[in-house]
Amino acid sequence: MNNVPIHLRNVPWPAEIFDHPQFIASLAKWYRPNIFVEYGICNGIATKVYAPYCKRVLGVDIKQHISSEELKTTIPNLTFFKMTTRQFKTCVLDNLNEEIDMAFIDADHNSEVAFQDFEDLFPKMIENGIIFIHDTFPCSSEWTKPIFCGDSWKLPQKIKDKYSSVCDVLTIPIQPGLTMVIKRTKPLDYMIN
Repeated sequence: MNNVPIHLRNVPWPAEIFDHPQFIASLAKWYRPNIFVEYGICNGIATKVYAPYCKRVLGVDIKQHISSEELKTTIPNLTFFKMTTRQFKTCVLDNLNEEIDMAFIDADHNSEVAFQDFEDLFPKMIENGIIFIHDTFPCSSEWTKPIFCGDSWKLPQKIKDKYSSVCDVLTIPIQPGLTMVIKRTKPLDYMIN
């Protein structure tokens, strides 16, 4: 019983999955991002939830799951890029002259690839900007299969090991997990002794 995540101890299977789009939207409502970048936009269902609070959304996916017309109608502030995240880094991020306020990584569930995605985004983030990373708290070994979370659960520790001096990392321990990384390049004035 101690190995079962607290939110699953009294919930019959199949357990309800954490509503990460709504959580992200509630923070976007307060941040009001000028630029929100989403890796792994899929069918845009999550994007539709938080896009209304963003000035611009840049979304990338290797497949276009819905038509361009439907994307323009349902998410008018979205610019969609059908390419890999590596191509996106070269074609878009490297040429972006604005900082990113919020980003969401949910493309590849391989921790090495997702870590590279993080490293591509992090330097472009605004001070106190947030990068969300999905699938970082699988509730069982079944959920670590590539079709679900893969080994994304390794990502928060990799980030802490390399970037702990310049960011805060918090994983919400609710299946399948959402990690927030907040960029901090300098302490807040009241934190300085």
